[in-house]
Amino acid sequence: MIIKIREEIYNKNKYLRMADWQTYIEQIRNKMDYSTNSYSVTNVCTEAAIYGHDGSAWAWSPGFPELKTYDFPLEAMDGSVTNV
Repeated sequence: MIIKIREEIYNKNKYLRMADWQTYIEQIRNKMDYSTNSYSVTNVCTEAAIYGHDGSAWAWSPGFPELKTYDFPLEAMDGSVTNV
């Protein structure tokens, strides 16, 4: 029973943290007028996301595209090419 309660608290706190980050997404997408506590300009950009240093997504707008990895050919000073 105690473990289940801990899991529920953890999940609730995780959700609350994510909800807080979602507020930042809305502030990126819309310009806030703090004197009226409302958005003065909406849809400043179409999509936004916040990622951690480890590449994990913390929050994103609904239409934000998924980030993918890819190889990029990088030419060195000696003329050799390495995929990075």
